[in-house]
Amino acid sequence: MLITNGLRNYLMQVFPKRNFDLLVDFRCIDQLLSPAYRNLLQLLLDLRQLNPPIDIRFLVNGRNDLPEPFIEISLEGEDLIEYSPINPLDEDPRTKLLEESVLANQQRNICAWAIHTKSDGVVTSDPILLEARYPLAHDLINLLPMNELEDFVEVCAHGHNVFWSASYSNAIYQDVYYIFAHPKCHKLATWWGQLQNQISNPWVIEQMRNLIMNRYQFILYARDMVKFSRLQKDHYKRQGDNRFGFSISYHVNQFYFLLWGMFDQLTLISNEVLQLGLTERRCGIASKDYLKMLEKRKSNLRRFLSMPSIVEWIDLMSDFRHSVAHQVIPMPTEIVIDTEDSKKSKEEIVAILKSDKYWSFLSQIPNEEMKSILTDQAVNEWRIKKLNRVADHMVQLKNKKLKYYFWSPVISVDHDLAMLTGIMDAFLVGLFCSSHESKPHRSSSEA
Repeated sequence: MLITNGLRNYLMQVFPKRNFDLLVDFRCIDQLLSPAYRNLLQLLLDLRQLNPPIDIRFLVNGRNDLPEPFIEISLEGEDLIEYSPINPLDEDPRTKLLEESVLANQQRNICAWAIHTKSDGVVTSDPILLEARYPLAHDLINLLPMNELEDFVEVCAHGHNVFWSASYSNAIYQDVYYIFAHPKCHKLATWWGQLQNQISNPWVIEQMRNLIMNRYQFILYARDMVKFSRLQKDHYKRQGDNRFGFSISYHVNQFYFLLWGMFDQLTLISNEVLQLGLTERRCGIASKDYLKMLEKRKSNLRRFLSMPSIVEWIDLMSDFRHSVAHQVIPMPTEIVIDTEDSKKSKEEIVAILKSDKYWSFLSQIPNEEMKSILTDQAVNEWRIKKLNRVADHMVQLKNKKLKYYFWSPVISVDHDLAMLTGIMDAFLVGLFCSSHESKPHRSSSEA
């Protein structure tokens, strides 16, 4: 049988966008045109040569003298809605944007332009805006400091399986991309390449190779996909649609599960290197037996892990990991609260909907059962649109005291990667870089 028609009913399917717009604060334009950003602009041009292209544009207001990828937009006479934070909480840094001053007015205008143009990000060096960047994420305003611009572009590429870098121009493939192109991963791989010949224990060698060459790479890729999925989800939400929830949930859970596995792997390696004599089940970043033995052999590392900020963060990671492994899988979503409109009765909402074009279509359906189902759906969707949105990308976790709390792993992913990397460095320095431990490490089985 010859098939001549190539497209079936795929109209409900949406695909990751390949066009990204960044609104550029006018105070950053000269810096972007400096030689320091030449490689980044070259990467943007390279991504445009793909088929189909990945097109990242810089939107600037009122400047028509700039080369591509700068695109002039004119917001003069546009009916902009003045920016006001969505449900600011106590001590919310967004409240500084509401002050009566010329600077605060500029900051509000930037936020209003971002919402009006539905930009994927705002490039700025404004300290007040950057202080409020994480609360502003709940308003679907994605603030980017200048030093994160390259990362944004690379995330857009990596999400489409294009592993190119602004800082590493050689041709590489995904399997070794992070080892060569990611600064921290490259340093770790170089360090390990110099150190591994000094270690005689083959089990430690394999664990360390796997930790640096595999696990850390996987964590970096999972982080990139969390960021990419957030870009896609936020884009569709700005259009009034809700997509990419599955993608962002999958990669969030993958990231934090791999992160906790890094803790386990580090404690197992230290158990062998320091000859703590513990069974595998008694090793763990929060294990009392492990921490007691670590105090005897590596008191500096034990004191580091006892710092209140480290303990609090590890407890948070433990809550997430426990939920992933044993309870309901955390899936980032919105936190909403009722409004007077959302609490209206079905009869009141139906009376309102009768003036809508959709209702004329609904009233013509002859099947009463189907009409009732679609009516209930329309009423429910109307109520959802009237809910007050407090925060986005949130999950609910339960701590060891059995108390529930909300937290955003999506917004926190970069902070958590930095915390993990710091703890990993503390272990590696403590185990392999002390002056009195420069000799090859031997396990008790080799003694």
